Amino acid sequence: MSYKIAVATSDGSTIDQHFGKADRFEIFHVLDNGDFRSSEIRTKPAAVLNGETADLELGTRCGCTAEEVDSEIISDCAYVLAAQIGMNALRSLARQGITAFDIGGNPEDAVKKIIGYNIRLEKRKKIKGVE
Repeated sequence: MSYKIAVATSDGSTIDQHFGKADRFEIFHVLDNGDFRSSEIRTKPAAVLNGETADLELGTRCGCTAEEVDSEIISDCAYVLAAQIGMNALRSLARQGITAFDIGGNPEDAVKKIIGYNIRLEKRKKIKGVE
């Protein structure tokens, strides 16, 4: 099954952003065969970057937190990778079915690790009969 991985990176070459402070996420699309490609860059709206609250046309409500906006921006992703992710963000993401990892380094190397993790996870589900 194909899925997406969001990576908090300021420059596309290093996972160097804290989840709550990231101004952009590079989205990697992982195909059924395990191949992947960078498919887009999603940026946080300027109103949130400046600490203001606004109706952000992202389906979020007025007065939302930056954490909620981040979650909305990547709501279609299965995983998110960031240099640091706080406990509140981890819980919020988990409620949405998004698995988060604190990880640094090169985004493509990290995505390969997550693909390996996902393959092992799917094998375990099949062994246990969980779909």
